[in-house]
Amino acid sequence: MVQPENLSTPRTVILTGPTAVGKSSLAIHVAQLLKQESPPQDLEIINADSVCFYQEFNIGSAKPSPEEQNQVVHHLLDVASPLDHYHVANFLRDFE
Repeated sequence: MVQPENLSTPRTVILTGPTAVGKSSLAIHVAQLLKQESPPQDLEIINADSVCFYQEFNIGSAKPSPEEQNQVVHHLLDVASPLDHYHVANFLRDFE
């Protein structure tokens, strides 16, 4: 596991891969493991899936369920209407 002396700076874990391979579930699992570390590490999930930015796009996406979202803090889910043109400038604004 991670050694505390290596945690002096914030860490970023990036999970990438094709659709429907379990990235969201893995991210939640990793976050829960890090909460058990000594000292505990809080991990938040930042969405970068273009479909998951949009409200009401729950079918056909791998958007985490409300139960999964309650397990770990999630950001940038359901931030735009399907009628909006959401682009990288919006992402950068919303990310901050």
